[in-house]
Amino acid sequence: VFLQKAVELTDVIMPAFNTPLGLPWQMLNVTTGVGSSETPGRTSTNLAEIGTFQMEFYRLSQHTKNATYHEAAQNVITVMLNKNKVSDPTSNYAIPGLYPIDFDMISGKFTSRSTYWGGGGDSFYEYLAKTWILSDFMLERNIDMWSESIQSFKRYSVAESTSGYLFPGFVDGTKFFPYADTFTNFIPGTLGLISKLVGSDLYFELAENLLESGFSVFDRMPSSLGAEAIKFVRKNVPSDYLLMKSSSKSMVDQYGFSLERPYYLLRPELIESLFYMYRLTGKQLYADRVWKIWQGIQRNCRVPGGYVGTANVAVDDMASGTMDIINSTESFFFAETFLYLYLTFADHDNINLDEWVFTTEAHPLSRKYVFDGTF
Repeated sequence: VFLQKAVELTDVIMPAFNTPLGLPWQMLNVTTGVGSSETPGRTSTNLAEIGTFQMEFYRLSQHTKNATYHEAAQNVITVMLNKNKVSDPTSNYAIPGLYPIDFDMISGKFTSRSTYWGGGGDSFYEYLAKTWILSDFMLERNIDMWSESIQSFKRYSVAESTSGYLFPGFVDGTKFFPYADTFTNFIPGTLGLISKLVGSDLYFELAENLLESGFSVFDRMPSSLGAEAIKFVRKNVPSDYLLMKSSSKSMVDQYGFSLERPYYLLRPELIESLFYMYRLTGKQLYADRVWKIWQGIQRNCRVPGGYVGTANVAVDDMASGTMDIINSTESFFFAETFLYLYLTFADHDNINLDEWVFTTEAHPLSRKYVFDGTF
């Protein structure tokens, strides 16, 4: 019955792919089957939205023996690669493997040169790697694309801060901006997982270093929680600091970074990566860090009847005696944050990473279904 319902639900959203190139609309009226962009009158979308069908559609094709779903998800990548070439001087695609986040789903062209592994790009890269795992390592294009992407990411999208941390940033063309949102905290976990599978000590070390950076954003706050977005100052790039407003400079002097969006919305990404590293290394340090974040959530986000966001991570609400809350709870808190909190302290055989792979929404998919090349 669950498979039947999965098929029914997917068939309801498949009209989103009824476009000239088979690229999905951002929004879909499920009553009329008419798609649209999130911004009325436009045909824009982003990299994460077009690329985050792969795992679910692949598994559904396996269970149903119907290749339609998998082919729809993979066609998105095929079109993207065919319509955008680094060798094309008119293309916004400038660095091999770093795909711009802004995309037109009618032309199939990138509409900016902005590349980012945070919001707007994150789960595209995550799904390149994880769909390869889910396919029993048969989808070679996925891992080839991931390999090219992570090499360019290391070269162009990572910098060292004045505090000595390696952090991911935003790249426009080939220009680096020392801005990072909390979504980039997924990178250490996924990178660590893939690095272990392929035996890359170099990239596993990069994953560990990025995790240190991500955790520092939480660890240096009185609340033990991390801001939605921050800016670092790069080592040997004084203009990063000089161009900041005075309030941002004060935060850099105090914390080593500025709080660009100082709120915390119960997001899971850092806890997720700490969970992965704890499972992959067995180091108690990572579990202890998850516990510290959980204590911060308890002090700053616990309200009668549930949990909410906190408006300013630079203030510990319990210590101040005033709850400065964002009075809403996102569904990912229950689907992801709570799950990774629990699994960190559960027995390691509980959803063993050798047997399961998580979707971006923390749904575990079994790796036991061997791919024979057909559906």
